[in-house]
Amino acid sequence: MRGIVIEFLSFKGCPHAPILRKRLDEALHAIGVTATPFAIDLHMLRQANDLRSGFGSPTILLGGLDLFNMATPSHAQDPACRLYRPSLPTTAELIEKLREGISDSQ
Repeated sequence: MRGIVIEFLSFKGCPHAPILRKRLDEALHAIGVTATPFAIDLHMLRQANDLRSGFGSPTILLGGLDLFNMATPSHAQDPACRLYRPSLPTTAELIEKLREGISDSQ
């Protein structure tokens, strides 16, 4: 896990952000990762014209890549809610994706 950056993109008032953040923290704990994800405000990214603002809230980036394989947006956008199909990822799904992502990055 050394050197991998975890970013949690969201904005104040996003109803799904606290739920996904709790599940992310639980997943990291379950796999023994002690790194604290960087909480990044999508409004600040938009002001900086950062492409990550186009991901939507909430989004988890691992090493700069979306944990659920969404392509990096081609332009900065105003913050919006992100919809996960069929629903917000569970802690178990996050554990699986984090293990895959960490394994792929080493």
